[in-house]
Amino acid sequence: MKHRIIYIFLLIAITLSSCHYRKDELKIINKSNTKMCYVNLAKDNVSGDFYQVSAGGEIEPNSFDFPIVRSSIKSTISKKTCDNILYVVYFKENERDYVYKNIKSVAKNKSFKQEKFSLTELNRINWEITFE
Repeated sequence: MKHRIIYIFLLIAITLSSCHYRKDELKIINKSNTKMCYVNLAKDNVSGDFYQVSAGGEIEPNSFDFPIVRSSIKSTISKKTCDNILYVVYFKENERDYVYKNIKSVAKNKSFKQEKFSLTELNRINWEITFE
């Protein structure tokens, strides 16, 4: 019985420590007059498919947000991508379902405003991206 209790506490501790989310150093600023949504993508270094590197978000006008991540965007881009580029796709709130259902192709869709940032460029702009 004593071993079972220790095992359960160990499982709980491992589960809680492995699900740690935090805000990334990337700051996205919305200087427009409308609410905007965004998703941060990268290209997989094996398949070349786009995937999310953080939780997407929405930002009120003249406000900002830090994406929620498990591991830093900087680390992910430098270790797990084929081009070391962060792709930021901006969209309207009513387009959210379409964007999340089509993550692999949304960065190629020219109907959304998109920006690309290398690690060098992100460092140069102090990890602050402005949407206008």
